[in-house]
Amino acid sequence: MDETARMELSTHINQHVTYPISKKDFMAGCGNLSHVPADTRQWVEKTLSDRTYQSSDDIIHALNLPHEH
Repeated sequence: MDETARMELSTHINQHVTYPISKKDFMAGCGNLSHVPADTRQWVEKTLSDRTYQSSDDIIHALNLPHEH
C-alpha cells in the first residue's frame, strides 16, 4: 500500500466513521470506501476480522497500520 492509499484509509478510519462499527458497516462507509484505491479496499476486506470495532485505534491495530502513540 502506498503512502497516498494509507493516508486515505487513515482519514476514513479517523474522520468518517462513528464507533462502535462492524466490519460490514465500515466497508460500506463513504460509498464503499470509494476514495480508497481498489487494491487497498481488497486488502482491508481480507485483513480486517469480522467483528465490531470500538475505536479508530481498534481498527488501526487490527490492520497493523503505522500510527502515533
